[in-house]
Amino acid sequence: MRESVAKWLREFYSEYYPPPSDKKESIPWNRDNQGTENSPEADRICITGGASQNLACVLQTYTDAKFTRVWMVTPGYFLAGRIFDDSGLRVAAVGEGDEGVDLDELERKLKIAEEEDTGVKPIKNPESRSWAKIYKNVIYCVPTFSNPSGKTMSLSCRTKLVQLARSYDALIITDDVYDFLQWSTDSSSPDGPLKKAILPRLVDIDRTLEPIPNLSSFGNAVSNGSFSKIAGPGVRTGWAEAAPKFALGLSQVGSSRSGGCASQLTATIIDQVLRSGELTRHIEEVLQPAYKKRYVRIMEAAKRELAPLGVTVENTEGISVFGGYFIWLNLPIGIDGELVPQVALQEENLIVAKGSIFEVQGMIV
Repeated sequence: MRESVAKWLREFYSEYYPPPSDKKESIPWNRDNQGTENSPEADRICITGGASQNLACVLQTYTDAKFTRVWMVTPGYFLAGRIFDDSGLRVAAVGEGDEGVDLDELERKLKIAEEEDTGVKPIKNPESRSWAKIYKNVIYCVPTFSNPSGKTMSLSCRTKLVQLARSYDALIITDDVYDFLQWSTDSSSPDGPLKKAILPRLVDIDRTLEPIPNLSSFGNAVSNGSFSKIAGPGVRTGWAEAAPKFALGLSQVGSSRSGGCASQLTATIIDQVLRSGELTRHIEEVLQPAYKKRYVRIMEAAKRELAPLGVTVENTEGISVFGGYFIWLNLPIGIDGELVPQVALQEENLIVAKGSIFEVQGMIV
């Protein structure tokens, strides 16, 4: 399964992977406990029970309730906040800004936190956990077709974010669950599937940005993926991609050591779907056209019905490629953002999420 996922990801993100002959990252082939050879790419993959389950596993392995702070880019995926809360972590918000994350705000808050936490030691004993490490900070975001704003973080912002994470012992956790669900918004462009990622993931940048992390490094980014968005909502199987040492450490989380890899049966089915190419065909021939059609219809409706009322759609101007599930509406001044969703549901049976739920709840600075 790891081999299949690694090959599939390399095909989609091929422009941003180091070439196979790149000697800067010469990871030797090895064998698993069945004697099967694993390629260097497979060593970067950990099969999971989906993005939500894996987020909890990452926090269990690589954070400490006393030592680690979480910085959540907002507006953000509101249910991730519950997972951070369950882990007992201190969570604070950082604005999206114009390019995906307000780097000035983030660095300012990181500096303040570093001064406040001087001398603080983790509860967990690092010496008894040789497979893992404890990060001082976690930065959580959905950089491509964000939930809920639809915004895509710029390349320069991604690069600077990785550099910032390296400076402050931070782990960037990215939910990269919408990357494959993309389409062109340019009516003059050829109508067909988009087969390649529009930007490198944060984990790709962390892998290739000088200075190149060595083999003993856990890295500063992990890509959290799920098949639930592209194979079916009930397919609670996913993957994490990170530095080989990080992926190995993640596989040692207690629930996996006890129960084995999550979603084992479904993972074997997904493995066959990947090998056959059926999943890629489903994405390109079914999902991308269907979501593009819905996007066009909702944008036409917004322009026709909402624009005259002063409602604007965020993050769509000058965008040649859009994707994911979400659009973000800005209401005119004087309109109650709490009331609109209530009226929409009562009068039109239409579910609209109110903006306030995407704030960090119970924020601890």
